[in-house]
Amino acid sequence: MLGLPKRWDMCLLLCSGVVIEYCLRVNMSVAAQDMRDELNWSENEKGLVLSAFYWGYALGQIPASRFAAIYGAKFLFGISVLVPSIITLLVPAACRTSFGWALFSRAILGLFESASFPCLFHFFPIWIPVNEKPLLISVIMSGMYIVSGVVFHLLCSFRPLTKCLSVCCLSR
Repeated sequence: MLGLPKRWDMCLLLCSGVVIEYCLRVNMSVAAQDMRDELNWSENEKGLVLSAFYWGYALGQIPASRFAAIYGAKFLFGISVLVPSIITLLVPAACRTSFGWALFSRAILGLFESASFPCLFHFFPIWIPVNEKPLLISVIMSGMYIVSGVVFHLLCSFRPLTKCLSVCCLSR
């Protein structure tokens, strides 16, 4: 890919996957207040929609590890990035349809995304030599902190833009 050893290519791809997954996880937090206002959700309902992601995420962790062993971590990691990306595009329509669909879409999003970390732990012993584990695992796992510290901050800094984007997604 970049002329680096294959394990570095794999680590950079995995880090990119983690960045995408964390963006999918936190994007609802940025738009939640605007969605609450437009959809007339109470604070409780907004909290339920935000937490529904973690219902699916918690339920999927252990089965995802088993599926990674059976079907392969590369395949399942790809599914854990692709399917949540598609579901995220459908979340605004689900929210407009009904509150139940909002909860369901967020829970399913979490369920599919729950495979990411079990898959990562299948990669570590195969792709990373013992003497490089501290550095390469840190590179991979830094994806979540890149989103938390940089991307999320940028999205919140550009509040007028994110409000405009959420309105575009939610407008009838």
